Amino acid sequence: ALVLTCKAMRAAPRASLVQEHGCGAIRALMASHPKLSETFATLRAADVIACAMEEHPMQGAVQLNAIKALLAVAPDHHAFETFKLNDHVENLVKSAELNHAHNSDVLRSSMSLLAYFPKAKVGLPAAAAHTTSAESGGSGVGTASFNSAVTASLSFSSASAVVTAAAP
Repeated sequence: ALVLTCKAMRAAPRASLVQEHGCGAIRALMASHPKLSETFATLRAADVIACAMEEHPMQGAVQLNAIKALLAVAPDHHAFETFKLNDHVENLVKSAELNHAHNSDVLRSSMSLLAYFPKAKVGLPAAAAHTTSAESGGSGVGTASFNSAVTASLSFSSASAVVTAAAP
């Protein structure tokens, strides 16, 4: 099932529903069958998930399912090694955090995932690393670009999350 899911996602990168449900399927498979970690690594499933995040930066459901799929893999050392040192994946998660600041599920999930990354500063995005998907080869539709002069701080309440950006 993991092989077919990755194949379908690679075949239809611009179809947001394929990407959303594909990331959801990967999440469910990894959560219920932890022994798939070697297959996950071999298929480069993290790259497939990253492609979905990059291609659909403003689709909250794609971002949430992608982050949760990566989060399902994070406790597995072997599978997580395939993407934890990849700054691109980390930056995509941070971009999702900023692009979906109104979505407390995305914020909670991204903060949980970022805690697994080395040098991760949970809740404080690496502002210089944020680019539009057009700058990194994607469609560039609806993503925000930030420069190093922008800082963001996250504050949480039980009902919602608020992102405040301020220039120094």
